[in-house]
Amino acid sequence: MNFGALNYLTIVVYMGAMVAMGFWFSRQDKTSEEYLLGGRKMPWWAVGISYKISIISTISMVMIPGEIYNHGLTLFLIQILLPITSLIGFFLCIRFYFKLKVFTPFEYLERRYDSRVRITISMLYFWTRLAYISMVLYASAKIFERAVGWPVMITIPVIGMIGIFYTYLGGMRAVIWTDVIQFVVLFGGMLLIIFSISIHVDGGLVGILTYSLDHGRGPVHYANPDFYRLDPYLRLCFWFIIVNELINPIYIACADQITVQRLLSAGTYEKAKYAAYTNSVLLGPMVLLLWLMGFSIFTYYGQHPDPNVTSGDAALYTFIATKMPAPLPGLILVAMLAAAMSTLDSGINSLSTVILKDVYVRYINPLAPERRQYTIARLLTIAIGVFAIAISLSIAGTASKLRETVVEAGAIWNSFGIVLGPVFLITVISRRVTSRVIWLGLTVSWGFVTGMITWYISSKNGLVGIIPINNFLIPLFVAGVLFLVAILFKISGKAHPFGTVLLAVFAMAYAFGTGIWYYYSAYTEGGVLSFQWVQIPGIFIFLIVGFGLLLFCRKTDKKKHFGLTLWSAGETMVEDE
Repeated sequence: MNFGALNYLTIVVYMGAMVAMGFWFSRQDKTSEEYLLGGRKMPWWAVGISYKISIISTISMVMIPGEIYNHGLTLFLIQILLPITSLIGFFLCIRFYFKLKVFTPFEYLERRYDSRVRITISMLYFWTRLAYISMVLYASAKIFERAVGWPVMITIPVIGMIGIFYTYLGGMRAVIWTDVIQFVVLFGGMLLIIFSISIHVDGGLVGILTYSLDHGRGPVHYANPDFYRLDPYLRLCFWFIIVNELINPIYIACADQITVQRLLSAGTYEKAKYAAYTNSVLLGPMVLLLWLMGFSIFTYYGQHPDPNVTSGDAALYTFIATKMPAPLPGLILVAMLAAAMSTLDSGINSLSTVILKDVYVRYINPLAPERRQYTIARLLTIAIGVFAIAISLSIAGTASKLRETVVEAGAIWNSFGIVLGPVFLITVISRRVTSRVIWLGLTVSWGFVTGMITWYISSKNGLVGIIPINNFLIPLFVAGVLFLVAILFKISGKAHPFGTVLLAVFAMAYAFGTGIWYYYSAYTEGGVLSFQWVQIPGIFIFLIVGFGLLLFCRKTDKKKHFGLTLWSAGETMVEDE
């Protein structure tokens, strides 16, 4: 595919500008606080814009238009509530982080519970966000593969290394100020895409909406009774969508180091509040533009069929590469890069903070001087970035083998992290929550999710309908071995009693998940498990187990957790004043 020198020049100039900003801000960082939090002096409006663009990543730019093209608006209709739900998440937890003057939200969990809960949730977040930024790299590479013809296995390292380089140089200041520029580029790019398509279809914008809605790309599932059934072989379920759209904003605002770190860089709770309002105001228009991009590209290829366009994930970028004159494709791909770079630099910077503060300073060198922490943070930026590139290459291979869309691949790779939002939700709601409640909830949820992943991969590989008994015996045997090991540990007395209980609980939850698989395979026609069933039931299970166990928990000492739950938030704010 001939992309053209002018388009390449546009991309090169943009990438050079990002690296130059990294060099510029590298002169100002001398301590870990300056490098990781911008000295807690960043303008609230810039923080709000950076907050916004870190959420709308390249995955969103591929996933939302692609999902609308393939299946319609059903999955994303509830996102219209994001401006409200994001503020609810903000007001749940952020004040506590300013009260404690933390670097990460997981420091709050140690104050609330103990160091074991902190390190477990911290490392779970590390894996979840590492997988996420790896997915962003993968999505970006898929864009360039379709639009320019670059091989995925080459594009991933190239984009990754450039993002690593300027983040390494400039820290949080570089991240936030490049995000502001990237927001302008991305917003302009989205408008340009919609305008370019609208002039090539009948009826312009009105024609785009009319054609899309008339051809089933609106929220048509909401009128279908099956949409409200709990059937694992139905791709989408109303109840799962609702739970995900309520829990995800809580996770982003309370547990996501990417957004928490930005808000902390504002310096005060009041400034962080203005940043959250800025994000909320920007969310609505961005969501609507993503919807309109999906409708636009569906309408274009509906009216101008192309046998080479077979997937919604690639349709938009085929149009960009083949139907737009230079330098417009270069400008659009720069916008896509802006979304990718925003998430990449944010993710790398936040994960280096997690490892530095939650692992290195907490367990390896508690007395590390600031200069040493600053050096470690920069080295971690490189190491984490390289690791993300490696994971992204693995995702590329796995997604291809299982024939997954970006939506489905993201759901599987992030499945164990679905409990992060519920952990913080249950923590701030009740003083009765103890570390054992958290551990039991995590164990049951993870055991069930592991069973769902086994089911999903098997169904993708053709084990549908009635499962031969020898295939089902494999996961059942695994569950039995785990349960037996737990019993042996208990008898020997060489393991922590509660640890053996957790192992046995995990085995039973895993057996329960695979048992549901066997039931549906034996007594229904079978099929491919919905990607929603890999994630969302784990949220239900954690909340049911967590809130159920509260009935047997005594109220914790109010003084021990003073100011760390919603019950005492008012007293905390009074004391601060």
